[in-house]
Amino acid sequence: MEQEQIMNDRNNDKLRNRFFKIAYILFVLAFNALLFFLREHGFAWEASVFSYLFLTILSVLWPAYLYFKTKNKENLLLIVFALAIWGLPLLSTLTKGR
Repeated sequence: MEQEQIMNDRNNDKLRNRFFKIAYILFVLAFNALLFFLREHGFAWEASVFSYLFLTILSVLWPAYLYFKTKNKENLLLIVFALAIWGLPLLSTLTKGR
């Protein structure tokens, strides 16, 4: 009975971790949508400074902390995905200036 409870707890933890990873990806995408909106309405400088500071923390430090804490390689994929998203505001800023 105790082994069964331990297995159930592990499965619940895995599901919770996956939920938070999906929520993390959706949050980063929504944040980028907000930054695109701000750039289109004249807040390019403020959006750029804020976004690069926030997205650096969000896309590198948090998943790296999770990786070193859990040694789960899925967290490294979060870093790769978030860095790809991190490039979108940069690309938008560079193309807007031309």
